[in-house]
Amino acid sequence: MKVVCLHCGTKLKAPDEYKGKTIICPKCKQHFKVPLETVSGIADNFLSQKETKEVTKVQQQPQTPIQPIQTPLAPSSQFMPQTEVKTNVKQGALIGGCVCFALGIIFMFISLWTIIIYTPLFFAAFVLSIAAMAQRKILGGVLLLIGTVIIPPTLFFAIPAFKKVRAIATQIETQTTSLPAQQTPSSAAAIDTNYTPSPTQQTSRTEPPKPTIPELHFGDSVVIDDIKITIQGARIGYIEKRSLFGDSVRKSDTQYLLVDLTLENMSIGKIIYLQNIWEKTKLIDEFDNIEGTKFSDDIMTESITGFIGSAKIKPHEKLQDTIIFDLPVDAAKQFIIESDPGFWKSVGEDRVRQLSDSSFKIKFTRDQIK
Repeated sequence: MKVVCLHCGTKLKAPDEYKGKTIICPKCKQHFKVPLETVSGIADNFLSQKETKEVTKVQQQPQTPIQPIQTPLAPSSQFMPQTEVKTNVKQGALIGGCVCFALGIIFMFISLWTIIIYTPLFFAAFVLSIAAMAQRKILGGVLLLIGTVIIPPTLFFAIPAFKKVRAIATQIETQTTSLPAQQTPSSAAAIDTNYTPSPTQQTSRTEPPKPTIPELHFGDSVVIDDIKITIQGARIGYIEKRSLFGDSVRKSDTQYLLVDLTLENMSIGKIIYLQNIWEKTKLIDEFDNIEGTKFSDDIMTESITGFIGSAKIKPHEKLQDTIIFDLPVDAAKQFIIESDPGFWKSVGEDRVRQLSDSSFKIKFTRDQIK
């Protein structure tokens, strides 16, 4: 039998059993039903070989229009991960700024000398706080901005003061606990009421002998708390100040009396901390004028060339240091330096204890000053 596609008009050849059944056109791929009134016969020459095509048999099924498959839109909840990612990206500046700020605070508490580390961190937190405000994180950005402006300078001055107060409290506590306990008699029978100490014994009990204070001259050395101090000499000159916040160096406007010396750790394995070494040091002339040391206990924003201030010295390590005074009066010819140097040892985390109250003196004249 011969049939014609109802969709594209292609003439096809099909067996008789396809009457009334739905078939697929091999050309347009559309479904159509073979009419019942089509008669079978031998294929004539009306259909050319090129136009005749084999028909694919399909299962009989009701002719229903093919509907395009429409995928329903995903609910808004399916897009939540993408929305959350965008939210996290917007919070990236604020989170990064908080991390930089926290790291800067940690490095400040470790040591104020790590300024080359915590200064860039605070600057990064400042920039990221502005970026957070641009991303509409107004409250967090403003708080972070205020924190980076106020908290670091406050801690820069508060941390040294806190450590100093803590060290003084520890020293007082140590001195209190080191006092010998008062001995009480075990019984009343042990007390001799008729005993009267001699004046010599009374003096020895109430006034313990004072330790001898070594008197030095230029070129002499003395060992105090395992630190060998060598006095090299004194000179009058300017000092150089280097900013802790940059590389700028400036020369002082006035001259000072500079006493040069060397510190060497003579112990076998003990690390000794140098903290405000010359805080208890003074210069006395023959007119009883007293000058305290300069920069010994100041919270400075500049480092003085040749001045240690605070550091730690390892066994057999040697450091150069300078004691700085204001210039004495011109009429003064003889001078005495009295010093109780601040040598400390570690007794715990962020806790130090002064080794002793040993002192020394340096005598010199104006002619010996270079």
